[in-house]
Amino acid sequence: MSEPADSRRDDAVRLALRGWQQRMQAVIDIARDSDDLAARLPVLETLATDVVADLSRAIAGLDALTHRPDAALPPGTDLLREALGKAHGLLHDIALWHRGPSVAALRKARDHFAAAADRYARLHGTDLRP
Repeated sequence: MSEPADSRRDDAVRLALRGWQQRMQAVIDIARDSDDLAARLPVLETLATDVVADLSRAIAGLDALTHRPDAALPPGTDLLREALGKAHGLLHDIALWHRGPSVAALRKARDHFAAAADRYARLHGTDLRP
């Protein structure tokens, strides 16, 4: 594989971890917004439900790829899979996203992605700052 292709492949996990971390933060920001709850609740419910569905799809996709005999997954895929699983475990049964415990679960999920990104940086010697 060429050097630019290797770099893009290796960067995929870093970008995925940062993207999930940012996505969790966006839902947290909407949940914490002090504006009219009635106006923002439908948006919050939709975004949060989509996040959980997307976590499920990402996990299923990674699991399918890891079982392919010809799979060449980027370094750190295991960290990404672990963070996705932890986030899904925290969020999959939440029904009322605007409540304090729900926001706390979103923060924990965000923090799992941040911790995985830090571990990735230590293991692969990369800087995760934008």
